Amino acid sequence: MNWDQVTRDWLSVSQQIKLKWGKFTNDDLAMISGGRESFVRLFEQRYGDDKATAEKKIDAFVAGLKLPQERGNLLSWSQHCWKNIKSFARIRPRI
Repeated sequence: MNWDQVTRDWLSVSQQIKLKWGKFTNDDLAMISGGRESFVRLFEQRYGDDKATAEKKIDAFVAGLKLPQERGNLLSWSQHCWKNIKSFARIRPRI
């Protein structure tokens, strides 16, 4: 996963961050809101690492993330609904 995806899926990513690194509060994660530099800065404060170490740990964590399955299911569900709508549009009413 790249950082653009992290920003888009921040809610699910922030939950995973909280599971991995318990020192982050909900307020911290809301303040970060997908910003990499904010995350690195706050990581340095919470865990006492230098900037390079914090960046390495965060980048390794982000590289291991996978897109949530719910998004794929939601997309396929919406596509399914759209197909149904289009099929109803083809039906001509009986007079």
